[in-house]
Parts: sequence; C-alpha cells; structure tokens
Amino acid sequence: MSPAREAPAGQRPERPPVFSVSQHAKLLAFLNARLANEQDARELAQEAYLRLLRATRARLIEDPAAYLFRIARNLLYEWYVSLPPASEPLSGSAPSSDMAVEEQAALAQHMDRLESALRQLPPKRRAVVLMHRRDGMTYKEIGAALGISASMVKKHLALGLACCRLACADFSGGER
Repeated sequence: MSPAREAPAGQRPERPPVFSVSQHAKLLAFLNARLANEQDARELAQEAYLRLLRATRARLIEDPAAYLFRIARNLLYEWYVSLPPASEPLSGSAPSSDMAVEEQAALAQHMDRLESALRQLPPKRRAVVLMHRRDGMTYKEIGAALGISASMVKKHLALGLACCRLACADFSGGER
C-alpha cells in the first residue's frame, strides 16, 4: 500500500500531521547516525519536514511518519551525491609536520590522485565509498540511507575501491 495518494478533486487536504518530540528525536537520531555533524542532521530534518508539509497540501498521506523517514532517506542520498569534491576530505589526509618535505609532497600527490579518482566515480558509487571509508557506516546502514541492498553496497564499494587503487598504483610501487 502506498504511503501517499492524491486528494480527491474538490476536497481540501487534511491538516499537516503533528509529530511528537519522541518522533522528532528518532528522526534526528536516524540522521545523526549517518552524518558527520549534528548541524547537518538538523538541517536535513528541517528540510524533510518542509517537504512533508508541501506534500500534505497536494496529497492525503496514510502514514506520515513513514513518509517523513522516506523523505529523510532521499535527502541523505541527495546530500552524499551532491557533495562538492572539496568538502569530501578523507580522514587523516593532512600531512604530519614531522615528515620530511619530500614525504609530505609525495603524500599530497597521492591524496590528489585519490580525490581525483573519487571525483570520477559515479555519484552513488562515490557516496558508498565515502560513507563506508570516511564515515564508518556498515553496508546495511549505507543501503538504508541510499535505498539499495547491502549486496549492491558491497558491489559499489568493491568497484569504487578498485578504481582508487588503480589511480594510486604507481604511487605505491605498482602494487594493486
């Protein structure tokens, strides 16, 4: 059964659903578990509520809470896919100050190649790699956030990491 249906002609849509504090807390917890900072989670929660309000003007929503979480999942997908490359730093990418200048330059070059390889990946594959490697999310969590199965997450991750390894192969002496 679909969580939303069109309002009959001539009938005004019902008032927007009112959510309890506990439902709001569950939505924030859901988003916080998938994002790096709380402010981003709050912004996405607010956008989810706004989209729900827009949807209630045109439709009767049978299960507003489920519909709200579906909106939140879609927003997470949009968030990860639309991140500009400059905002996708990999943890530990800053060179250590106790490294030799040559080592720092080589590491910077390696990181440039890796970030270039990430930018060339299809958006969903890039999102999977970043969510797993940078954010530490499990296959199941990534699948839920992006609306794909855990096996597709595994496939995207394997292909994405293979592309990154190829891009950086000559840096590590040609090993794959």
